[in-house]
Amino acid sequence: MTIDGTLRLLRGAALALAAWFGGMAALALVVNPPGAIAFGPSAALARAVGATDAALLESGTGFVLLRDEAPGLPGRLYANGAWFVWPALPKGCLRP
Repeated sequence: MTIDGTLRLLRGAALALAAWFGGMAALALVVNPPGAIAFGPSAALARAVGATDAALLESGTGFVLLRDEAPGLPGRLYANGAWFVWPALPKGCLRP
């Protein structure tokens, strides 16, 4: 593979990842999920979670999983410092 081919492959991969991350982040705002997975630095996530009444289901380095039946959870997380918010649907991440 040539240098041009490698660069084209890397640009395509970067574009695909950007589309995936951006699409999931936008989807969280559109579908109004019962839960959300928020990503970002720990301090920003702590602020974002503290500003909601959501139930914290799981946390780890750089992410939190929350459940909240009140509408607008993704928007509240974004407004309070979360970098990315993805929807967490009941049949997936929120299963008991």
